Amino acid sequence: SVADPLLEGPPKVEASGPAPKVRVEVGRSLVGLLVASERPTLVRRMTALRTQVKGERGFLLPGVAFSDDLTLNPLAFRVTIRGVRIAESQLDLGPLTDPLELIEARLLSLFREHAADFITLDQTHELLKTAESICPVALNAALEAHSLVVIRDVFRALLKAQISVGDQESILNVLAGAQGSAKKLAELCRWELEPQSGRDQQ
Repeated sequence: SVADPLLEGPPKVEASGPAPKVRVEVGRSLVGLLVASERPTLVRRMTALRTQVKGERGFLLPGVAFSDDLTLNPLAFRVTIRGVRIAESQLDLGPLTDPLELIEARLLSLFREHAADFITLDQTHELLKTAESICPVALNAALEAHSLVVIRDVFRALLKAQISVGDQESILNVLAGAQGSAKKLAELCRWELEPQSGRDQQ
């Protein structure tokens, strides 16, 4: 098993606990992507990948753990979140294909697609901490109007719609002044967060 202290997340927990750990397991022929000493490894590149997802989706992914699994096809890899498999795929390598770039691109696509799956109650709490110094009044009003569960579900709905949850101030201002289901609240937030240009043409 290979892990980087900067990437390692909290222990595996249920959905209501700390942010879920991501595990990437690779087959025999891909182990070199984890331990090569003379070139960048997947472990080292993961920091940049997580930073990219944060820029796009508005939150930092939990730590990623890596290991080999000799039961996999030699060119296959498996990705799990909290022990639940979200993908298992085999790399189709050509003579000029860089396996590191290929698996990195696939992981980025998976993390984008499954961003909502990372939002637990504890992850929601961590997200809201960033708003304490930015918009404390809106934060308090939103928490008075809605439970943490509802706010979590709003974040999940936005992420499923490929919308970043990074603009905490706008989201909390909407939640502070609106009532309804998480789906309805997410739609209101989406309207606030989407670019004005599309509306002006309507």
